[in-house]
Amino acid sequence: MKKIVFAISVLIAVVSFGGAASAQADACSTNGGYPPGSPNAVMARMRNIASGAYAACVEAQRARTPPVNWTPTRIRTAARQAVTNKLRDPSSAQFRNVRRIEHSNGSTMFCGEVNGRNAYGGMSGFQRFEAGVDRAGDASALIDGGEELNTAYFEGAWNQFCGRIAGTPVQF
Repeated sequence: MKKIVFAISVLIAVVSFGGAASAQADACSTNGGYPPGSPNAVMARMRNIASGAYAACVEAQRARTPPVNWTPTRIRTAARQAVTNKLRDPSSAQFRNVRRIEHSNGSTMFCGEVNGRNAYGGMSGFQRFEAGVDRAGDASALIDGGEELNTAYFEGAWNQFCGRIAGTPVQF
């Protein structure tokens, strides 16, 4: 009988404490293995961010991701697609003043201006955009005045990525 009670108490201890320890050890987890939204999940995430463990884990995962071996044309096509996907009428896109900026981390940025049709069928006027393709081939884009961004945020991002670096003019 004592052996059964001892075995059950050891099992309870392993489940109770082992789960918490393994949850805290997973620095890449957004909630540390705890139920989403729980106080423990919030604290685990804060600890991982504050200690730098989360950043180190994300960087390690990024380093393990093999870079794509794309041609400059394929990279430009992916960036263009990311920009046109943000427009109401992607086929109406007109580009000007586009520059390519290659970063030392393997990513490529494109900065320029895009014009497209609005809801009334007229052209909306040229707006600044920035588009990027990371070393894994993931493309994203921001357009000045886009619904998901306020102007101040875009202005800061533009100044950081496009405003200070000349880049190479390209046909987009």
